[in-house]
Amino acid sequence: MPTCCLTATLPPGASLPFRFPVEGRYGMRAVWTNGRAAEMQGVEACRTARVTLRDGSMQAE
Repeated sequence: MPTCCLTATLPPGASLPFRFPVEGRYGMRAVWTNGRAAEMQGVEACRTARVTLRDGSMQAE
């Protein structure tokens, strides 16, 4: 799987535009300020328009 790293701190309700650098499947991980994390493997770059994070969960659309 291709790898890319994006480091950002976002307040609740904020958004962050992001484009995958190349086609393929990606593993994604988000870490909240309290240390909780959510992970998702096999996110398809060419089919995913949005990734939404909510209270410890992650959803690709």
